[in-house]
Amino acid sequence: SKELDESVLQERLQRALDSGISPGFVHFILGTRDLLRDPPDLKSSLEHFSAAQQHNITYPGLLNNLAYAMAKDPEADLNIALELVEQALRMMPGEPVIYETRGQVLLRQQKYPQAIADFERALASSAMRADAHDGLARAWDQLGNAEKAAYHQQVSQRLRAENRTTP
Repeated sequence: SKELDESVLQERLQRALDSGISPGFVHFILGTRDLLRDPPDLKSSLEHFSAAQQHNITYPGLLNNLAYAMAKDPEADLNIALELVEQALRMMPGEPVIYETRGQVLLRQQKYPQAIADFERALASSAMRADAHDGLARAWDQLGNAEKAAYHQQVSQRLRAENRTTP
């Protein structure tokens, strides 16, 4: 893929949206971009994902990202988030990214053993390992296992440091 300047990409996405070209997918992309910002813009990402759904876009990426955004939103209905992520898993069983999202939802629902199982499945993706270890650390901490929590937190920090130094 070709790297684009942030403002050029934003302008092209807005032009596509304004012209009516695949508005559901454009909203999905805009919502995902807002979700990946540091810090994430949850309000905007949820608005875009909702707009994408209104265009009858129901594919695993949208369902997963919407559920992930909801897991981060303190006011979201976590039962709906769980339903969305489970729909995504039915479409793409075994996808580590989706297991990481379901782990986040289950963690918020205080279903720690189930969250641990999903975070462990997410470890299969090298791109998800730092997040999965972070989720494992939080779940083990809530279960009162400080040793396992510390281990997973250290691994998460090491992986994030390695990613920052990789060209």
